Amino acid sequence: MDKKKYSTVTQPPPETQNLGALLNAFMAFAGITKETYSVITEELTEDVYRHTTISSDSLKKYNNEIFPSSYARNTIKLMFKEICDESVQQQWMDSFSEIEKQKVANDTIKKSANKKTDSKSAKEPQELDTTEEEKPKVEPYKKIVTPKIALFIFILLSVLYLLYSIVNKNEKRPSDTPSISTLKKIINNPPDTSVKKPITDSKAAIVLSEGLLLDVYSLGDKYKNLPDKPEGLKIARLPLNKGGEFSFVDHIVNENIANSTADRDVGLHYQGYIDLKGNGEFIFQLNYQSGEHFIQQFPKKCQLTLKVNNESIFDKKVYVGQGQSYSMQSTADFSAGLNPFSLWFACPNLRSFSPKQDYNAFKDTSVTLYIKQPNDKEITKIMANKFSYDPDK
Repeated sequence: MDKKKYSTVTQPPPETQNLGALLNAFMAFAGITKETYSVITEELTEDVYRHTTISSDSLKKYNNEIFPSSYARNTIKLMFKEICDESVQQQWMDSFSEIEKQKVANDTIKKSANKKTDSKSAKEPQELDTTEEEKPKVEPYKKIVTPKIALFIFILLSVLYLLYSIVNKNEKRPSDTPSISTLKKIINNPPDTSVKKPITDSKAAIVLSEGLLLDVYSLGDKYKNLPDKPEGLKIARLPLNKGGEFSFVDHIVNENIANSTADRDVGLHYQGYIDLKGNGEFIFQLNYQSGEHFIQQFPKKCQLTLKVNNESIFDKKVYVGQGQSYSMQSTADFSAGLNPFSLWFACPNLRSFSPKQDYNAFKDTSVTLYIKQPNDKEITKIMANKFSYDPDK
C-alpha cells in the first residue's frame, strides 16, 4: 500500500464512546481525508477474506446509531493495525472494541424494553401447543364421597359455625376511637419528621501533578469570529509545566499533531488549578505579544479567555500577525486555596505559501500572566509551582 497517502499514527486515541469521533481523530492524526479513506480501505482489503471497502458516504453515517457491518468493522481494525505505530496500536484496537461492546449493551437494553411493553399479554395464561402424544392422560372421574359421608361433613360444619358465633358474642371488641391516654402520649411525644442527612464516605485524596493540562482543538475554518470557549475536534491532551508563559506552538510536539493542525484554525485550552494565597482582592495582568508575518494579516484576531474559579477575568479578541502587543489588568475577589484555572487561546489560520513562515509567526505569539495577591507588595509573573492538575482526569 502507498504510504504517501497517510502518516503513521503515534498519538493515543481520544477518550470517547462515539465511533464517529474516534474515526475522525484517527483520520486527523493519519492525515487521511474522506476521499483517500475509501481508496486506502480498497487497497487494504484487496483479496482479504471477510473485509470490505468503506465508502466516504458510509463513513459519514458511522455513529452510535448507524454502526458498520461485521466486514466493515474488520476493515477498521485492519487500518488501525497497518497505520498505527506499535506503541499505540493496541490502544486504538481496545478503544474500538469498547465502542463495539457498548453498542451490543445498548441493543440488549432496547430489546429488554420492547419485551416489557408486551408484559401484559405475557402475564395472561397461555395454552401450550401440544401434540396428541404430549397431552397428559386424564383418568376417568371416580366417585369417592358417599351420601353418608356428605351428611356427616354437613353436621360437623354446622356445629363448628354455632360454636364460633357464641364465642364472638361474648368477646369484647376494642373501640376504633383512640383513648384519651393514647392521645396524650401522641401529643407529648410527636413523631420525628426531621430529614436526616445521608452518611457518605469521605472522598479519596487526589494526588495532583505540577503544571497544567493542554487540550488541542482543531477548529477547521468555519468561524468568522473564533469561539470564546473550547469547542471543535479535540485531537490531543498534553501535560505542560511552564508557569505563566504560554506560546501558540506549545502543542507542536510531534509530526502527527503538526499535520492535524496545519492550515486550520486552532484552539489551545490550558486547564487545572491555581494555588491562591490570602483572601480578598487579586490583581491579574495579561501581556499579549504577536509574531510578525510576511503577508498582511491585519483583519485576523486571536481569542483570549481567562477564567479563575469559573469567574471571567479576561475575554478579549486581539490582532495577530503584525507584531502587535497588548497589556491588560483585571481585579477579582477570591479565597485562599486551589481554584479552577482555564485559559482558552485560539488563533486563525494565517494561510501563507510557507509553513515555516506561519510557524515562525506563531512561535513569537504568546501570552504571559502576572498576579498580585492580597499580601504581595508587587505584581509578579506566575511561577510553575502555582499550577497543578489531576493526572487521572
